[in-house]
Amino acid sequence: MNAVAPTLTPRIIGEVESAHLAHLRLTLAPYGIDRERSIALNATAAGDGVAEVDALVRRLVGGLKITPEQAHEAVAALVADGLLASEGEDRVRATEAGQTLVAEVGAVAAGVIAGAYGGVPEADLAVAARVLTEITDRLNEQLVARLEQRNAAA
Repeated sequence: MNAVAPTLTPRIIGEVESAHLAHLRLTLAPYGIDRERSIALNATAAGDGVAEVDALVRRLVGGLKITPEQAHEAVAALVADGLLASEGEDRVRATEAGQTLVAEVGAVAAGVIAGAYGGVPEADLAVAARVLTEITDRLNEQLVARLEQRNAAA
C-alpha cells in the first residue's frame, strides 16, 4: 500500500505556528515579556543595537498584524522595563539587560529549533521556506486589498 503524502493546508500551518508559539511563550515566561516585545527587542538588538521606533512599529504591524497602538505599547513597555533605552524621540537602543535577555532567549530557542528541524533534509526545508513565503506574500496582498476595500466602503 502506498502512503499518500499530506497536502499543505491552513490547518497544518496553524498547528506548526501554534507549536512554535507555545515554545516561545514557555521560553519568554520567566522574563515577563510577550511575543510582541520579544520581536521588537530582537529587531533592535540585531546589528548595532539601535532602531528607529517607526521601523519597529512597521515591523510589528506588518509581521504580527497588530495595530500601531499595540506596537507602540510594546516598545514603550520595553523602555519601561529597562530593556530598551530611548535615544531621542524616534530611536531606541537595546540596553545591556536587553542584550542579555536576547542572548538567553536565543540560546533556548536555538535548542528548540535544532530539535524540531534537525534531521530534516536541507532541500526539504528550502522548499518549505519558498512555499510558505509565497503563501504569506499572497495572503498579505489579499489582506491589503480587503482592508482597502473595507475602508473605501466605510
